[in-house]
Amino acid sequence: MGGTGGVIRDHLGSWIVGFSCKLKVANAHHAELLALLHGLNLAQKININHLLVETDSQVNAPTDGRINNEAYNEGV
Repeated sequence: MGGTGGVIRDHLGSWIVGFSCKLKVANAHHAELLALLHGLNLAQKININHLLVETDSQVNAPTDGRINNEAYNEGV
């Protein structure tokens, strides 16, 4: 059992929407990925098409700070 949450802010840093939820996950890595998925789905639901994702998880972040997956980049 665990929990996760996130915030969506505008380009000036002002709060738009936030979320938090309980999760039944095996580890923190899984919780971080579910939080990312929830945040992306929420952004899409409120018609935010351009966004910058930030995370405090060092497990999920690429070491060079970029995503090197063309299919992912085209889909977001």
